[in-house]
Amino acid sequence: MEKRAAKGIGPQDFQRVHFFLPEELISFIDDLDAGDLESEQTVKDYKVKTKRKVVSQDERQRRKNAIGKTILDSMKRRNGKE
Repeated sequence: MEKRAAKGIGPQDFQRVHFFLPEELISFIDDLDAGDLESEQTVKDYKVKTKRKVVSQDERQRRKNAIGKTILDSMKRRNGKE
Protein backbone atom coordinates (compact mmCIF):
# COMPACT_ATOMS: atom_id res chain seq x y z
CA MET A 1 0.00 0.00 0.00
CA GLU A 2 2.84 2.35 0.84
CA LYS A 3 4.46 1.82 -2.56
CA ARG A 4 1.18 2.52 -4.36
CA ALA A 5 0.67 5.71 -2.37
CA ALA A 6 4.21 6.85 -3.18
CA LYS A 7 3.45 6.53 -6.88
CA GLY A 8 0.06 8.22 -6.61
CA ILE A 9 1.02 11.37 -4.70
CA GLY A 10 3.92 13.77 -4.93
CA PRO A 11 7.05 13.39 -2.81
CA GLN A 12 6.25 16.42 -0.63
CA ASP A 13 2.79 15.11 0.23
CA PHE A 14 4.07 11.57 0.70
CA GLN A 15 6.40 12.75 3.47
CA ARG A 16 3.34 13.88 5.42
CA VAL A 17 1.48 10.56 5.09
CA HIS A 18 1.80 7.91 7.81
CA PHE A 19 1.09 4.19 7.52
CA PHE A 20 0.18 2.20 10.64
CA LEU A 21 -1.00 -1.17 11.77
CA PRO A 22 -4.20 -0.78 13.82
CA GLU A 23 -2.40 -1.08 17.16
CA GLU A 24 0.29 1.40 16.10
CA LEU A 25 -2.32 4.05 15.28
CA ILE A 26 -3.49 4.28 18.89
CA SER A 27 0.08 4.71 20.07
CA PHE A 28 0.67 7.45 17.49
CA ILE A 29 -2.44 9.32 18.62
CA ASP A 30 -1.30 9.11 22.25
CA ASP A 31 2.06 10.60 21.25
CA LEU A 32 0.26 13.51 19.60
CA ASP A 33 -1.28 14.37 22.98
CA ALA A 34 2.19 14.77 24.44
CA GLY A 35 3.03 17.63 22.04
CA ASP A 36 2.62 21.37 22.47
CA LEU A 37 -0.90 22.62 23.00
CA GLU A 38 -0.37 25.54 20.63
CA SER A 39 1.95 25.83 17.68
CA GLU A 40 2.46 27.99 14.64
CA GLN A 41 4.16 27.07 11.40
CA THR A 42 4.38 28.36 7.85
CA VAL A 43 2.92 26.28 5.04
CA LYS A 44 3.27 27.60 1.49
CA ASP A 45 3.72 31.17 2.76
CA TYR A 46 0.67 30.95 5.04
CA LYS A 47 0.85 31.05 8.82
CA VAL A 48 -0.94 28.04 10.27
CA LYS A 49 -1.86 28.11 13.95
CA THR A 50 -2.74 24.86 15.65
CA LYS A 51 -4.46 24.56 19.03
CA ARG A 52 -4.98 21.27 20.82
CA LYS A 53 -7.18 20.77 23.79
CA VAL A 54 -6.52 18.34 26.60
CA VAL A 55 -9.20 15.69 26.98
CA SER A 56 -10.07 13.59 30.00
CA GLN A 57 -9.03 9.96 30.33
CA ASP A 58 -12.66 8.86 29.78
CA GLU A 59 -12.90 10.88 26.56
CA ARG A 60 -9.56 9.51 25.38
CA GLN A 61 -10.77 5.94 25.98
CA ARG A 62 -14.05 6.66 24.18
CA ARG A 63 -12.12 7.98 21.17
CA LYS A 64 -9.81 4.95 21.15
CA ASN A 65 -12.82 2.65 21.17
CA ALA A 66 -14.43 4.58 18.31
CA ILE A 67 -11.22 4.40 16.26
CA GLY A 68 -10.90 0.67 16.95
CA LYS A 69 -14.51 0.06 15.90
CA THR A 70 -14.01 2.05 12.70
CA ILE A 71 -10.87 0.08 11.83
CA LEU A 72 -12.59 -3.22 12.58
CA ASP A 73 -15.64 -2.33 10.46
CA SER A 74 -13.36 -1.26 7.61
CA MET A 75 -11.41 -4.51 7.76
CA LYS A 76 -14.64 -6.52 7.76
CA ARG A 77 -15.94 -4.68 4.70
CA ARG A 78 -12.63 -5.11 2.92
CA ASN A 79 -12.70 -8.86 3.55
CA GLY A 80 -16.38 -9.10 2.66
CA LYS A 81 -17.43 -10.24 6.12
CA GLU A 82 -20.19 -7.87 7.24
